[in-house]
Amino acid sequence: MFPKNFNQNDYESSNLSIQAFGKRLYKDQTVYEYLLEFLLVFCSPKEKIVTEEKTEYKGELSFHKNSDSLQYYTNPRIGLKRFIFFEKSKKEGKFPIDRENYRDIREMLKDSIYVEGEGEPEEFVTILQDAFYGFSAILKKRSWFAQSLLPIAPELIFCESIGNKGKRTKISEDSRINETERKFEFTQHSFMARGGELYYLSILLGLEGREELREILEGQLNQLVHAVGSLGQLGGFIQKKWEAREDIQREKQMQKYQCDFIPMGYQRRAEYNCKELVNLLSSSLNELDKMEYLGMGIMLQIFRMMHEQACIRAKMDTSMWLLDVSDGNRNIRKLSEQSFLEYWEAILAANMVGLENIEKIWNGTASYKKYNLDETFEFKLKEDAEKNTVGVVKTLGKDIGFIVPRKGASERMTLSEDLVTFLVMALLKPKQKVTLDTFYEKLYKHYGVVIGGKYSSLYCNQKHIGQNYEMDFRENEQGFLKLLRDSGYLRELSDATAIVVNPYEGNEI
Repeated sequence: MFPKNFNQNDYESSNLSIQAFGKRLYKDQTVYEYLLEFLLVFCSPKEKIVTEEKTEYKGELSFHKNSDSLQYYTNPRIGLKRFIFFEKSKKEGKFPIDRENYRDIREMLKDSIYVEGEGEPEEFVTILQDAFYGFSAILKKRSWFAQSLLPIAPELIFCESIGNKGKRTKISEDSRINETERKFEFTQHSFMARGGELYYLSILLGLEGREELREILEGQLNQLVHAVGSLGQLGGFIQKKWEAREDIQREKQMQKYQCDFIPMGYQRRAEYNCKELVNLLSSSLNELDKMEYLGMGIMLQIFRMMHEQACIRAKMDTSMWLLDVSDGNRNIRKLSEQSFLEYWEAILAANMVGLENIEKIWNGTASYKKYNLDETFEFKLKEDAEKNTVGVVKTLGKDIGFIVPRKGASERMTLSEDLVTFLVMALLKPKQKVTLDTFYEKLYKHYGVVIGGKYSSLYCNQKHIGQNYEMDFRENEQGFLKLLRDSGYLRELSDATAIVVNPYEGNEI
Protein backbone atom coordinates (compact mmCIF):
# COMPACT_ATOMS: atom_id res chain seq x y z
CA MET A 1 0.00 0.00 0.00
CA PHE A 2 0.99 3.65 -0.47
CA PRO A 3 1.85 5.56 1.65
CA LYS A 4 4.15 3.04 3.27
CA ASN A 5 3.12 4.05 6.80
CA PHE A 6 -0.60 3.46 6.21
CA ASN A 7 -2.68 2.14 9.12
CA GLN A 8 -2.77 -1.64 8.79
CA ASN A 9 -5.78 -1.96 11.11
CA ASP A 10 -7.72 0.59 9.06
CA TYR A 11 -6.93 -1.39 5.92
CA GLU A 12 -7.87 -4.79 7.36
CA SER A 13 -11.19 -3.57 8.79
CA SER A 14 -12.17 -1.74 5.59
CA ASN A 15 -14.85 -3.05 3.28
CA LEU A 16 -14.00 -5.22 0.30
CA SER A 17 -13.77 -2.45 -2.30
CA ILE A 18 -11.49 -0.31 -0.10
CA GLN A 19 -9.16 -3.23 0.54
CA ALA A 20 -8.98 -3.94 -3.17
CA PHE A 21 -8.81 -0.43 -4.65
CA GLY A 22 -7.87 2.01 -1.87
CA LYS A 23 -9.77 4.56 0.15
CA ARG A 24 -11.98 5.23 -1.68
CA LEU A 25 -14.25 5.00 -4.71
CA TYR A 26 -17.95 5.77 -4.18
CA LYS A 27 -20.93 5.25 -6.45
CA ASP A 28 -22.61 8.63 -5.80
CA GLN A 29 -19.63 10.82 -6.66
CA THR A 30 -19.78 12.68 -9.99
CA VAL A 31 -17.07 13.17 -12.61
CA TYR A 32 -16.52 16.80 -11.61
CA GLU A 33 -16.32 15.91 -7.92
CA TYR A 34 -13.30 13.69 -8.57
CA LEU A 35 -11.63 16.68 -10.24
CA LEU A 36 -12.73 19.15 -7.56
CA GLU A 37 -11.61 16.99 -4.67
CA PHE A 38 -8.24 16.36 -6.31
CA LEU A 39 -7.72 20.08 -6.80
CA LEU A 40 -8.99 20.84 -3.28
CA VAL A 41 -6.18 18.73 -1.83
CA PHE A 42 -3.65 20.32 -4.16
CA CYS A 43 -4.76 23.89 -3.38
CA SER A 44 -5.11 23.46 0.39
CA PRO A 45 -2.40 24.10 3.02
CA LYS A 46 -0.62 20.91 4.04
CA GLU A 47 1.00 22.12 7.27
CA LYS A 48 -0.24 23.86 10.41
CA ILE A 49 2.38 25.81 12.38
CA VAL A 50 1.38 27.03 15.85
CA THR A 51 3.48 29.59 17.73
CA GLU A 52 2.74 31.83 20.72
CA GLU A 53 2.01 34.73 18.39
CA LYS A 54 -0.15 33.09 15.72
CA THR A 55 -1.21 30.02 13.78
CA GLU A 56 -0.01 29.70 10.19
CA TYR A 57 -0.97 27.35 7.38
CA LYS A 58 1.53 26.53 4.62
CA GLY A 59 1.82 24.39 1.53
CA GLU A 60 -0.95 25.78 -0.68
CA LEU A 61 -0.87 25.03 -4.41
CA SER A 62 1.66 22.24 -4.08
CA PHE A 63 1.93 18.50 -3.61
CA HIS A 64 2.94 16.90 -0.33
CA LYS A 65 6.70 16.53 -0.24
CA ASN A 66 6.60 13.16 1.52
CA SER A 67 4.07 10.58 2.61
CA ASP A 68 4.63 10.90 6.38
CA SER A 69 1.67 13.17 7.09
CA LEU A 70 -0.87 13.42 4.32
CA GLN A 71 -3.21 15.86 6.01
CA TYR A 72 -4.58 19.04 4.51
CA TYR A 73 -6.54 22.00 5.87
CA THR A 74 -9.32 23.95 4.22
CA ASN A 75 -11.78 26.72 5.04
CA PRO A 76 -15.32 25.59 4.03
CA ARG A 77 -16.18 29.22 3.13
CA ILE A 78 -19.80 28.65 4.06
CA GLY A 79 -20.66 32.36 3.92
CA LEU A 80 -19.50 32.65 0.31
CA LYS A 81 -21.14 29.36 -0.66
CA ARG A 82 -24.44 30.52 0.82
CA PHE A 83 -24.19 33.83 -1.04
CA ILE A 84 -23.71 32.08 -4.38
CA PHE A 85 -26.13 29.14 -4.20
CA PHE A 86 -28.79 29.77 -1.53
CA GLU A 87 -31.35 31.75 -3.50
CA LYS A 88 -31.45 29.43 -6.54
CA SER A 89 -31.28 26.11 -4.72
CA LYS A 90 -34.17 23.81 -3.88
CA LYS A 91 -36.43 24.64 -0.93
CA GLU A 92 -35.28 21.68 1.13
CA GLY A 93 -32.17 22.70 3.05
CA LYS A 94 -33.12 26.38 3.30
CA PHE A 95 -33.14 26.57 7.08
CA PRO A 96 -34.40 29.76 8.78
CA ILE A 97 -30.97 30.69 10.17
CA ASP A 98 -29.43 30.38 6.70
CA ARG A 99 -32.12 32.54 5.15
CA GLU A 100 -31.35 35.17 7.79
CA ASN A 101 -27.59 34.90 7.16
CA TYR A 102 -28.19 35.12 3.42
CA ARG A 103 -30.05 38.40 3.86
CA ASP A 104 -27.28 39.67 6.14
CA ILE A 105 -24.49 38.93 3.67
CA ARG A 106 -26.38 40.71 0.89
CA GLU A 107 -26.89 43.75 3.13
CA MET A 108 -23.23 43.67 4.12
CA LEU A 109 -22.17 43.73 0.46
CA LYS A 110 -24.66 46.47 -0.43
CA ASP A 111 -23.11 48.62 2.30
CA SER A 112 -19.64 47.93 0.85
CA ILE A 113 -20.49 49.04 -2.69
CA TYR A 114 -20.29 52.62 -3.87
CA VAL A 115 -22.12 53.31 -7.13
CA GLU A 116 -21.26 56.43 -9.06
CA GLY A 117 -24.02 57.59 -11.42
CA GLU A 118 -26.99 55.37 -12.24
CA GLY A 119 -27.57 52.01 -10.66
CA GLU A 120 -28.26 50.69 -7.18
CA PRO A 121 -25.97 48.59 -4.93
CA GLU A 122 -28.74 45.96 -4.80
CA GLU A 123 -28.44 45.44 -8.56
CA PHE A 124 -24.66 45.07 -8.42
CA VAL A 125 -24.91 42.48 -5.64
CA THR A 126 -27.28 40.42 -7.84
CA ILE A 127 -24.97 40.81 -10.84
CA LEU A 128 -22.09 39.59 -8.70
CA GLN A 129 -24.10 36.56 -7.61
CA ASP A 130 -24.96 35.73 -11.22
CA ALA A 131 -21.29 36.04 -12.21
CA PHE A 132 -20.31 33.36 -9.68
CA TYR A 133 -23.33 31.18 -10.44
CA GLY A 134 -22.45 31.21 -14.14
CA PHE A 135 -19.46 28.98 -13.33
CA SER A 136 -21.55 26.31 -11.58
CA ALA A 137 -20.25 22.77 -11.94
CA ILE A 138 -22.55 20.65 -9.77
CA LEU A 139 -26.13 21.66 -9.04
CA LYS A 140 -28.53 18.76 -9.75
CA LYS A 141 -31.36 18.77 -7.20
CA ARG A 142 -29.09 19.36 -4.25
CA SER A 143 -29.31 21.72 -1.32
CA TRP A 144 -27.16 24.85 -1.59
CA PHE A 145 -24.47 23.53 0.76
CA ALA A 146 -23.86 20.49 -1.52
CA GLN A 147 -23.38 22.47 -4.74
CA SER A 148 -20.07 23.46 -6.33
CA LEU A 149 -18.40 25.76 -8.83
CA LEU A 150 -15.86 25.00 -11.51
CA PRO A 151 -12.33 25.21 -10.07
CA ILE A 152 -11.63 28.62 -11.64
CA ALA A 153 -9.88 29.95 -8.51
CA PRO A 154 -8.56 28.38 -5.28
CA GLU A 155 -10.96 30.55 -3.24
CA LEU A 156 -13.91 28.96 -5.07
CA ILE A 157 -13.12 25.29 -4.48
CA PHE A 158 -15.30 24.10 -1.61
CA CYS A 159 -14.96 21.06 0.64
CA GLU A 160 -17.91 18.88 1.60
CA SER A 161 -20.52 20.47 3.88
CA ILE A 162 -23.78 18.91 5.03
CA GLY A 163 -26.49 20.82 6.85
CA ASN A 164 -28.06 18.71 9.58
CA LYS A 165 -31.76 19.55 9.84
CA GLY A 166 -31.99 18.95 13.58
CA LYS A 167 -28.99 21.09 14.42
CA ARG A 168 -29.76 23.96 12.09
CA THR A 169 -33.43 24.38 12.97
CA LYS A 170 -32.44 24.79 16.63
CA ILE A 171 -30.10 27.71 15.92
CA SER A 172 -31.76 31.02 16.74
CA GLU A 173 -31.52 34.12 14.56
CA ASP A 174 -29.47 35.98 17.16
CA SER A 175 -26.77 33.29 17.24
CA ARG A 176 -23.23 34.36 16.55
CA ILE A 177 -21.94 33.77 13.01
CA ASN A 178 -19.16 31.61 14.37
CA GLU A 179 -21.78 29.21 15.74
CA THR A 180 -24.04 29.19 12.69
CA GLU A 181 -21.17 28.52 10.29
CA ARG A 182 -19.68 25.68 12.30
CA LYS A 183 -22.95 23.79 12.76
CA PHE A 184 -22.43 21.85 9.55
CA GLU A 185 -21.06 18.35 9.09
CA PHE A 186 -17.65 18.65 7.44
CA THR A 187 -16.20 15.19 8.05
CA GLN A 188 -18.94 13.07 6.50
CA HIS A 189 -18.10 11.98 2.95
CA SER A 190 -21.18 11.79 0.73
CA PHE A 191 -20.31 13.73 -2.44
CA MET A 192 -16.67 14.61 -1.86
CA ALA A 193 -16.33 10.90 -1.17
CA ARG A 194 -12.51 10.55 -1.29
CA GLY A 195 -12.27 9.55 -4.94
CA GLY A 196 -10.34 12.77 -5.57
CA GLU A 197 -8.10 12.01 -2.60
CA LEU A 198 -7.39 8.58 -4.03
CA TYR A 199 -6.46 10.11 -7.38
CA TYR A 200 -4.25 12.66 -5.60
CA LEU A 201 -2.39 9.79 -3.91
CA SER A 202 -1.87 8.13 -7.29
CA ILE A 203 -0.24 11.33 -8.56
CA LEU A 204 2.00 11.46 -5.45
CA LEU A 205 2.97 7.85 -6.15
CA GLY A 206 3.80 8.72 -9.75
CA LEU A 207 5.90 11.71 -8.69
CA GLU A 208 8.15 9.75 -6.32
CA GLY A 209 11.74 10.35 -7.43
CA ARG A 210 10.63 12.70 -10.22
CA GLU A 211 11.18 16.16 -8.75
CA GLU A 212 11.42 17.88 -12.13
CA LEU A 213 8.04 16.47 -13.12
CA ARG A 214 6.61 17.59 -9.76
CA GLU A 215 7.74 21.16 -10.34
CA ILE A 216 6.27 21.28 -13.85
CA LEU A 217 2.94 19.83 -12.77
CA GLU A 218 2.65 22.17 -9.80
CA GLY A 219 3.16 25.15 -12.09
CA GLN A 220 0.60 23.88 -14.59
CA LEU A 221 -2.07 23.18 -11.98
CA ASN A 222 -1.42 26.55 -10.38
CA GLN A 223 -2.14 28.19 -13.73
CA LEU A 224 -5.24 26.03 -14.27
CA VAL A 225 -6.91 26.95 -10.97
CA HIS A 226 -6.37 30.68 -11.58
CA ALA A 227 -8.44 30.66 -14.77
CA VAL A 228 -10.60 33.53 -13.46
CA GLY A 229 -8.40 34.89 -10.70
CA SER A 230 -10.31 38.17 -10.40
CA LEU A 231 -13.48 36.29 -9.43
CA GLY A 232 -11.45 34.32 -6.92
CA GLN A 233 -10.23 37.55 -5.34
CA LEU A 234 -13.81 38.79 -5.09
CA GLY A 235 -14.81 35.49 -3.48
CA GLY A 236 -11.99 35.81 -0.97
CA PHE A 237 -13.05 39.39 -0.19
CA ILE A 238 -16.69 38.37 0.42
CA GLN A 239 -15.74 35.49 2.73
CA LYS A 240 -13.30 37.59 4.75
CA LYS A 241 -15.82 40.42 5.00
CA TRP A 242 -18.40 37.98 6.32
CA GLU A 243 -16.05 36.43 8.86
CA ALA A 244 -14.86 39.87 10.00
CA ARG A 245 -18.34 40.71 11.33
CA GLU A 246 -17.52 38.87 14.53
CA ASP A 247 -13.77 38.58 14.17
CA ILE A 248 -13.92 34.85 13.46
CA GLN A 249 -10.50 33.31 13.93
CA ARG A 250 -9.28 31.42 10.89
CA GLU A 251 -8.13 28.34 12.79
CA LYS A 252 -11.64 27.88 14.18
CA GLN A 253 -13.00 27.67 10.65
CA MET A 254 -10.30 25.44 9.17
CA GLN A 255 -11.14 21.77 8.76
CA LYS A 256 -8.48 19.06 8.84
CA TYR A 257 -8.65 16.12 6.46
CA GLN A 258 -6.42 13.09 5.99
CA CYS A 259 -5.67 11.17 2.81
CA ASP A 260 -5.49 7.44 3.43
CA PHE A 261 -4.06 4.73 1.19
CA ILE A 262 -4.01 3.22 -2.28
CA PRO A 263 -2.60 -0.07 -3.62
CA MET A 264 0.94 -0.19 -4.94
CA GLY A 265 -0.60 -1.97 -7.92
CA TYR A 266 -1.39 1.53 -9.23
CA GLN A 267 2.30 2.37 -9.55
CA ARG A 268 2.75 1.67 -13.26
CA ARG A 269 -0.30 3.71 -14.22
CA ALA A 270 0.54 6.44 -11.69
CA GLU A 271 3.65 7.45 -13.61
CA TYR A 272 1.65 7.59 -16.84
CA ASN A 273 -1.03 9.66 -15.10
CA CYS A 274 1.55 12.32 -14.25
CA LYS A 275 3.07 12.43 -17.72
CA GLU A 276 -0.34 12.57 -19.37
CA LEU A 277 -1.39 15.49 -17.16
CA VAL A 278 1.76 17.37 -18.10
CA ASN A 279 1.04 16.89 -21.81
CA LEU A 280 -2.62 17.89 -21.46
CA LEU A 281 -1.94 20.97 -19.32
CA SER A 282 0.90 22.06 -21.64
CA SER A 283 -1.54 22.76 -24.48
CA SER A 284 -2.70 26.25 -25.44
CA LEU A 285 -6.36 25.32 -24.90
CA ASN A 286 -8.22 27.75 -22.64
CA GLU A 287 -8.34 26.68 -19.01
CA LEU A 288 -12.09 25.95 -18.91
CA ASP A 289 -11.78 23.48 -21.80
CA LYS A 290 -8.82 21.87 -20.09
CA MET A 291 -10.94 21.35 -16.96
CA GLU A 292 -13.56 19.52 -18.97
CA TYR A 293 -11.03 17.19 -20.60
CA LEU A 294 -9.14 16.77 -17.34
CA GLY A 295 -12.32 15.67 -15.53
CA MET A 296 -13.02 12.99 -18.15
CA GLY A 297 -9.37 12.01 -18.32
CA ILE A 298 -9.12 11.49 -14.57
CA MET A 299 -11.99 9.02 -14.77
CA LEU A 300 -10.40 7.13 -17.67
CA GLN A 301 -7.11 6.96 -15.76
CA ILE A 302 -8.87 5.68 -12.65
CA PHE A 303 -10.71 3.02 -14.67
CA ARG A 304 -7.39 1.82 -16.06
CA MET A 305 -5.73 1.78 -12.63
CA MET A 306 -8.63 -0.26 -11.26
CA HIS A 307 -8.38 -2.86 -14.02
CA GLU A 308 -4.63 -3.31 -13.66
CA GLN A 309 -4.91 -3.51 -9.87
CA ALA A 310 -7.76 -6.03 -10.16
CA CYS A 311 -5.66 -8.30 -12.39
CA ILE A 312 -2.73 -8.09 -9.96
CA ARG A 313 -4.87 -8.76 -6.89
CA ALA A 314 -6.91 -11.58 -8.43
CA LYS A 315 -3.85 -13.02 -10.24
CA MET A 316 -5.47 -12.80 -13.65
CA ASP A 317 -3.98 -12.29 -17.12
CA THR A 318 -2.91 -8.85 -18.29
CA SER A 319 -5.98 -6.79 -19.03
CA MET A 320 -6.92 -5.44 -22.47
CA TRP A 321 -9.68 -3.08 -23.53
CA LEU A 322 -11.20 -3.87 -26.91
CA LEU A 323 -13.01 -0.69 -27.92
CA ASP A 324 -15.89 -0.74 -30.38
CA VAL A 325 -15.62 2.26 -32.71
CA SER A 326 -16.75 0.31 -35.78
CA ASP A 327 -20.16 1.96 -36.21
CA GLY A 328 -22.10 -1.26 -36.37
CA ASN A 329 -19.82 -4.30 -36.89
CA ARG A 330 -21.56 -7.13 -35.02
CA ASN A 331 -18.42 -9.17 -34.34
CA ILE A 332 -16.52 -6.18 -32.94
CA ARG A 333 -19.53 -5.32 -30.82
CA LYS A 334 -19.63 -8.82 -29.35
CA LEU A 335 -15.88 -8.83 -28.74
CA SER A 336 -16.11 -5.48 -26.96
CA GLU A 337 -19.01 -6.74 -24.82
CA GLN A 338 -16.86 -9.70 -23.85
CA SER A 339 -13.92 -7.41 -23.08
CA PHE A 340 -16.07 -5.29 -20.77
CA LEU A 341 -17.41 -8.44 -19.08
CA GLU A 342 -13.83 -9.54 -18.41
CA TYR A 343 -13.17 -6.11 -16.87
CA TRP A 344 -16.23 -6.54 -14.66
CA GLU A 345 -15.23 -10.07 -13.62
CA ALA A 346 -11.69 -8.97 -12.75
CA ILE A 347 -12.98 -6.23 -10.44
CA LEU A 348 -15.41 -8.58 -8.71
CA ALA A 349 -12.68 -11.20 -8.28
CA ALA A 350 -10.38 -8.57 -6.74
CA ASN A 351 -13.12 -7.58 -4.30
CA MET A 352 -13.57 -11.18 -3.16
CA VAL A 353 -9.90 -11.61 -2.18
CA GLY A 354 -10.53 -9.78 1.09
CA LEU A 355 -13.74 -11.66 2.00
CA GLU A 356 -12.17 -14.07 4.46
CA ASN A 357 -10.30 -11.28 6.23
CA ILE A 358 -13.43 -9.13 6.56
CA GLU A 359 -15.54 -11.98 7.93
CA LYS A 360 -12.88 -12.80 10.53
CA ILE A 361 -12.71 -9.21 11.78
CA TRP A 362 -16.43 -8.44 11.64
CA ASN A 363 -17.67 -11.76 13.10
CA GLY A 364 -19.70 -11.01 16.21
CA THR A 365 -19.97 -7.27 15.62
CA ALA A 366 -23.25 -5.35 15.41
CA SER A 367 -22.89 -5.10 11.61
CA TYR A 368 -22.56 -8.87 11.42
CA LYS A 369 -25.33 -9.70 13.90
CA LYS A 370 -28.02 -7.65 12.17
CA TYR A 371 -28.15 -10.34 9.47
CA ASN A 372 -29.53 -13.75 10.43
CA LEU A 373 -27.37 -15.88 8.16
CA ASP A 374 -23.70 -15.81 7.24
CA GLU A 375 -24.72 -16.04 3.59
CA THR A 376 -26.83 -12.88 3.91
CA PHE A 377 -23.94 -11.01 5.44
CA GLU A 378 -21.60 -12.18 2.69
CA PHE A 379 -24.12 -11.16 0.04
CA LYS A 380 -24.35 -7.68 1.56
CA LEU A 381 -20.55 -7.32 1.52
CA LYS A 382 -20.39 -8.36 -2.15
CA GLU A 383 -23.30 -6.10 -3.11
CA ASP A 384 -21.76 -3.02 -1.48
CA ALA A 385 -18.37 -3.72 -3.03
CA GLU A 386 -19.89 -4.14 -6.48
CA LYS A 387 -21.82 -0.85 -6.23
CA ASN A 388 -18.67 1.06 -5.35
CA THR A 389 -16.44 -0.50 -8.01
CA VAL A 390 -18.30 -1.86 -11.04
CA GLY A 391 -21.07 0.64 -10.29
CA VAL A 392 -18.59 3.52 -10.46
CA VAL A 393 -17.19 2.33 -13.79
CA LYS A 394 -20.61 1.78 -15.36
CA THR A 395 -22.23 5.02 -14.16
CA LEU A 396 -19.34 7.42 -14.70
CA GLY A 397 -18.12 5.52 -17.77
CA LYS A 398 -21.46 6.28 -19.40
CA ASP A 399 -21.24 9.91 -18.29
CA ILE A 400 -17.96 10.41 -20.15
CA GLY A 401 -18.92 8.38 -23.24
CA PHE A 402 -16.69 5.40 -22.48
CA ILE A 403 -19.48 2.87 -21.85
CA VAL A 404 -22.49 2.46 -24.15
CA PRO A 405 -25.43 2.22 -24.31
CA ARG A 406 -26.67 4.60 -21.59
CA LYS A 407 -29.54 2.21 -20.89
CA GLY A 408 -30.10 -1.43 -21.66
CA ALA A 409 -27.97 -4.52 -22.16
CA SER A 410 -24.97 -5.23 -24.44
CA GLU A 411 -22.70 -2.81 -22.55
CA ARG A 412 -19.33 -2.29 -24.18
CA MET A 413 -16.42 0.13 -24.30
CA THR A 414 -16.04 2.83 -26.93
CA LEU A 415 -14.69 6.36 -27.43
CA SER A 416 -16.53 9.66 -27.69
CA GLU A 417 -15.02 12.61 -29.58
CA ASP A 418 -14.18 14.25 -26.25
CA LEU A 419 -12.31 11.15 -25.06
CA VAL A 420 -10.41 11.03 -28.37
CA THR A 421 -9.38 14.64 -27.76
CA PHE A 422 -8.20 13.80 -24.26
CA LEU A 423 -6.16 10.83 -25.49
CA VAL A 424 -4.50 12.83 -28.28
CA MET A 425 -3.56 15.67 -25.91
CA ALA A 426 -2.50 13.31 -23.12
CA LEU A 427 -0.41 10.89 -25.20
CA LEU A 428 1.18 13.46 -27.53
CA LYS A 429 3.02 16.65 -26.65
CA PRO A 430 1.75 19.90 -28.21
CA LYS A 431 2.42 19.93 -32.00
CA GLN A 432 3.76 16.36 -31.88
CA LYS A 433 3.09 14.10 -34.87
CA VAL A 434 3.28 10.29 -34.86
CA THR A 435 2.32 7.54 -37.27
CA LEU A 436 -0.97 5.78 -36.72
CA ASP A 437 0.90 2.62 -35.71
CA THR A 438 2.85 4.59 -33.09
CA PHE A 439 -0.38 6.03 -31.72
CA TYR A 440 -1.85 2.52 -31.49
CA GLU A 441 1.28 1.52 -29.57
CA LYS A 442 0.81 4.41 -27.11
CA LEU A 443 -2.86 3.53 -26.62
CA TYR A 444 -1.93 -0.06 -25.86
CA LYS A 445 1.02 0.76 -23.62
CA HIS A 446 -0.85 3.34 -21.52
CA TYR A 447 -4.38 1.91 -21.48
CA GLY A 448 -4.29 -1.60 -22.91
CA VAL A 449 -6.54 -0.31 -25.71
CA VAL A 450 -7.00 -2.52 -28.76
CA ILE A 451 -8.61 -1.02 -31.89
CA GLY A 452 -6.67 -2.36 -34.82
CA GLY A 453 -3.16 -2.84 -36.17
CA LYS A 454 -0.81 -5.46 -34.75
CA TYR A 455 -2.50 -5.35 -31.36
CA SER A 456 -5.69 -6.82 -32.79
CA SER A 457 -3.69 -9.89 -33.77
CA LEU A 458 -2.19 -10.02 -30.27
CA TYR A 459 -5.67 -9.83 -28.78
CA CYS A 460 -7.03 -12.63 -30.98
CA ASN A 461 -4.03 -14.86 -30.26
CA GLN A 462 -4.61 -14.50 -26.53
CA LYS A 463 -8.40 -14.47 -26.39
CA HIS A 464 -9.73 -16.13 -29.55
CA ILE A 465 -7.17 -18.61 -30.89
CA GLY A 466 -8.09 -20.03 -34.28
CA GLN A 467 -10.67 -17.35 -35.14
CA ASN A 468 -10.03 -14.76 -37.82
CA TYR A 469 -11.45 -11.28 -37.21
CA GLU A 470 -9.11 -9.44 -39.58
CA MET A 471 -11.89 -7.88 -41.70
CA ASP A 472 -13.85 -6.89 -38.61
CA PHE A 473 -10.88 -5.08 -37.10
CA ARG A 474 -10.33 -3.26 -40.38
CA GLU A 475 -13.85 -1.87 -40.04
CA ASN A 476 -13.05 -0.92 -36.46
CA GLU A 477 -9.94 0.91 -37.64
CA GLN A 478 -11.93 2.76 -40.27
CA GLY A 479 -14.35 3.93 -37.59
CA PHE A 480 -11.45 5.15 -35.48
CA LEU A 481 -9.86 6.97 -38.42
CA LYS A 482 -13.16 8.73 -39.01
CA LEU A 483 -13.23 9.81 -35.35
CA LEU A 484 -9.71 11.17 -35.62
CA ARG A 485 -10.44 12.85 -38.94
CA ASP A 486 -13.68 14.46 -37.76
CA SER A 487 -11.92 15.73 -34.65
CA GLY A 488 -9.06 17.22 -36.67
CA TYR A 489 -6.28 14.92 -35.46
CA LEU A 490 -5.60 12.84 -38.59
CA ARG A 491 -3.33 13.74 -41.49
CA GLU A 492 -3.45 11.34 -44.45
CA LEU A 493 -0.30 11.66 -46.59
CA SER A 494 -0.01 11.01 -50.32
CA ASP A 495 1.77 7.70 -49.81
CA ALA A 496 -1.25 6.34 -47.91
CA THR A 497 0.53 6.79 -44.58
CA ALA A 498 -1.62 8.30 -41.84
CA ILE A 499 -0.24 10.37 -39.00
CA VAL A 500 -1.91 11.51 -35.79
CA VAL A 501 -1.29 15.12 -34.80
CA ASN A 502 -1.75 17.09 -31.62
CA PRO A 503 -2.54 20.44 -33.29
CA TYR A 504 -2.41 22.58 -30.16
CA GLU A 505 0.44 24.97 -29.44
CA GLY A 506 2.35 24.67 -26.20
CA ASN A 507 1.96 27.29 -23.49
CA GLU A 508 4.48 28.85 -21.16
CA ILE A 509 4.17 28.48 -17.40
